[in-house]
Amino acid sequence: CGHDGHTTILLGAARALAEFSKTHPLPAPVMFVFQPAEEGGGGGLRMVQDGCLDGSIAPWKVTKMFGLHGWPDVRQGMVGSRSGPLLAAADRFEITIEGKGAHAAQPFKSIDPVTTAAAIVTAMQTIVSRNVDPLEAAVVSVTTIHAGSAFNVIPAEAKITGTSRSLDPEVRILLEKRIGEVSQQIALAHGCTATVEYERGYPVTRNHPEAVETFMNLAQTELGEESVYEVDRPFMGAEDFSYYGEVVPACFFLLGLLPPDESSMPLLHASDFDFNDSAIEIGIRMFTRIALEA
Repeated sequence: CGHDGHTTILLGAARALAEFSKTHPLPAPVMFVFQPAEEGGGGGLRMVQDGCLDGSIAPWKVTKMFGLHGWPDVRQGMVGSRSGPLLAAADRFEITIEGKGAHAAQPFKSIDPVTTAAAIVTAMQTIVSRNVDPLEAAVVSVTTIHAGSAFNVIPAEAKITGTSRSLDPEVRILLEKRIGEVSQQIALAHGCTATVEYERGYPVTRNHPEAVETFMNLAQTELGEESVYEVDRPFMGAEDFSYYGEVVPACFFLLGLLPPDESSMPLLHASDFDFNDSAIEIGIRMFTRIALEA
């Protein structure tokens, strides 16, 4: 996903500011947050809980925070952001369906969790289309189904996992409620039982308007107006930078990775994704400018 590139950018900005501070005092203290476990581990939350923002680790409190993510859909040399929601809240669910196993030649002696799982997956596709206002953003995706170990045996259990995404707290509550209801009631209709474990993940990455305005102004000064754009709508991916934005005014922005001579590049989380090292300079320049003038 490019975290090696992000870390390199932060190290580069730290080095640039360290050199600058040898001859010019920094106008304000600067903290660099090298956090672990962004991909599913919630490292941002752990950093907040450990006191990286409230002055209990560093000798000052953080008053503004900025972060970036490389973006393959954006041309190299460009940066962009938006006020309000930029990335979605991300939750995960696991549904365990209990039935009764039997020989595959005698399905009438089973209570089949596989057909039940199939019905649940199909029914869950109506949660967004029939329960969520079409003007609201929501995603329910089933990503794994596991059951059985032999071609001629109907198993006693099946498991479904997946993720839900939302931008609005009420929609988030609705998705959790309906995933549980649909799974359990469909299972009951098929004679099975369903146990639903729903885990709240990252909150919405919500950019503070003043922090975004600061970023936009400084980006235009550093890179030129033609290299700065306003992101027109949120993305349904998630980011644990969101935890910082719940504590201090924050701006998360996108750093263009698409090489100038290419029409496309592998997307984030693709097996062949490779961070475009030529974009590192832009990231360092932006972080340095923000640290000196924000």
